[in-house]
Amino acid sequence: HMIDMFQITEAFDKYKSSMEKVGKAIDSYSSNTMLDKILYLELALFSFLTGNNDMHLKNFSMIESKSGWVLSPAYDLLNVSILIPKDDEELALTLSGKKKGLKWEHLAQLGKGMGLTDKQITGILARFKRESHLANGLLDKSFLSAGMIIKYKELMEKRFRQL
Repeated sequence: HMIDMFQITEAFDKYKSSMEKVGKAIDSYSSNTMLDKILYLELALFSFLTGNNDMHLKNFSMIESKSGWVLSPAYDLLNVSILIPKDDEELALTLSGKKKGLKWEHLAQLGKGMGLTDKQITGILARFKRESHLANGLLDKSFLSAGMIIKYKELMEKRFRQL
């Protein structure tokens, strides 16, 4: 069984919510709360860095496992920003009340609000920075056109600088 955050939060619009509200839902429903909170913060950072501004409530789900409900593996991870450059929002759901002009402090606050430690939060960013070259390697091997690969890499570089 699987249930998405649109259902869990009883929302009326999949775009009218916040990253914080999803974090609270994970806290309430997850059987493996701490791991799921870390995974969720990683997913939020990944979505920001890769230009996925379409991670709405239906793209975050809980799945039933042998140990209970856990955050499902990530899906629908698309760099919408390079496909629709006129859409300048950086996330689909608000974070600290905003969808653009986001900084690391906003993501760190999401982690703190979920009860993650400073060490856990800074460790996530450090790992993303340390392993960013892996994303570039995957892009080079992808089926994207050369022009789209350049746009993708430029966006990720810009977002890393923005943090």
